[in-house]
Amino acid sequence: MQTTLRKKQAGSLGAATCGTPTQMGFTFHNVDDRPTPFDIVWCKWPNRGQGLRPGPVARPVIVIHSEAREIFDTQTKFGWLVIQYGGDFNERDKHMNLHIGTHEFRDLGLHKETVFRFDLGNRKALPWCEEYFVTQGYVKKQNLVCGRLNREQEARALACFAVRELEYPVPLGK
Repeated sequence: MQTTLRKKQAGSLGAATCGTPTQMGFTFHNVDDRPTPFDIVWCKWPNRGQGLRPGPVARPVIVIHSEAREIFDTQTKFGWLVIQYGGDFNERDKHMNLHIGTHEFRDLGLHKETVFRFDLGNRKALPWCEEYFVTQGYVKKQNLVCGRLNREQEARALACFAVRELEYPVPLGK
């Protein structure tokens, strides 16, 4: 589904992107297995103040853009994801963010209520690689993609873009 909403930050991800993957030594997941928009995955979200170094703990994130890219000199194909951070539920976070409540979190591979924060400060563009995207250790036999929003949840996510006057699909500024 592709919907264009009003533009506030046209051509901008609102977050820094990684350097050339060959220079950073990433171990890429299979590009054909990359998640698609509205999938939920676990990410070692980089901590604030630590640059883009993978964080120590996996956090749930929602994929809002996914594409295949290629490293020119090696012709290595890899996935590139734009993701939004998910964290603990707090009543003040409900406005303008996607709240996954008590009756729906388990179907998405989450272990508790979660809020996906749709502000630009909680958005990152990262390579689809083992250093960032992992399975959650306490869930047996979990896949890298642990869940997917249903149509009603997708509509709620798109409403978060609209209320923040952000564009969807996400502009990549190529």
